[in-house]
Amino acid sequence: MRGRSGDVARIATTLATIATIALTSAIAVALHPSVARADGVTVRTIADLHRACRESEEPGPRQLYIVTIPSRGWAFGAYLDADQFLPVDLRRNLRAFRGSAEIFPSRLESVGFVANARRVADLRRACHGGAQLRVGFLLAFDDQERRACLVRPAAGVTTVRADIAFVELIDARGRIVARDDTDRLRAWREEQEEDAVPGSGPRGAIGSATVAGAGTAVPAPWQEALTSAGRGAIGRAIATCHTAGVSRGADPDGQVVVHLRVDGRSGQVRASEVELSTIGDATDAACIARAFMSGVTFPPDSRGGLVELSVPVRLAADVGSAPPVRPRAQQPARPAPRRPAPRR
Repeated sequence: MRGRSGDVARIATTLATIATIALTSAIAVALHPSVARADGVTVRTIADLHRACRESEEPGPRQLYIVTIPSRGWAFGAYLDADQFLPVDLRRNLRAFRGSAEIFPSRLESVGFVANARRVADLRRACHGGAQLRVGFLLAFDDQERRACLVRPAAGVTTVRADIAFVELIDARGRIVARDDTDRLRAWREEQEEDAVPGSGPRGAIGSATVAGAGTAVPAPWQEALTSAGRGAIGRAIATCHTAGVSRGADPDGQVVVHLRVDGRSGQVRASEVELSTIGDATDAACIARAFMSGVTFPPDSRGGLVELSVPVRLAADVGSAPPVRPRAQQPARPAPRRPAPRR
């Protein structure tokens, strides 16, 4: 009986461990920034890439593209211990489509993943095990006057100067092992949302929220809760706030970024305050921030804890027949290289 009891105990312990690992993995996937990443156009062939290059030469908003670099088309470089950063080796560029395309960062900035020494070993094992690199990029985003692509038919190679938005490490089983977002991704999202204020009269639209300080996207269910509230109670409250603000002289078009503190276990908003405002009326901005205190409840997170969010609210009012075009001095600056460029 003792032997059988011991076996049963070991089996129970093993099953509990497996369940814990599965639950942890599920939470990690649910909260991973890639779950709510902005939609992009997948570049699957060299013809798709050439089409993207042609689109980059046209005026207008920039498109986010996503390309997967096979394991043979990239490698890690030397670990930067002082920065705790594992860079991708870019001395030979990123090679896709059997070498017919070479992609490199437009500013020659380093691309890779923040990782401590222990984490580096895991990432290198994934790389040696056939991991792929998924790259989100824009073309002619930083500088629309500069040509993004060089097509060389004689050599059979297209060289792409890419404005990197994010990188993901995908292991041989298709799982996201690591991800790093750049400032460009947030800037691109904000530009997409800048004019997306449907309706008429003083009104607002809630944009893509991010985890405060990290700049990563919130889980999809949380963003959906914000979007739904923006069409309901919060949307009506924002309209009321901005109507009064415009009557006092607030700028009709602008942005308020609201800083939320959310109880992860209950999903309740515990605090809401103005993080940034470009409308020139503190009362209007504070009124908008207060609307989030009771206007939205997020799906509970079993891990609990306090989660801090930055929620952008775009505002419009249609004052006059043709509102003046406002300068973009408040727009986030284009990202500068975070780390020294590798030697090429």
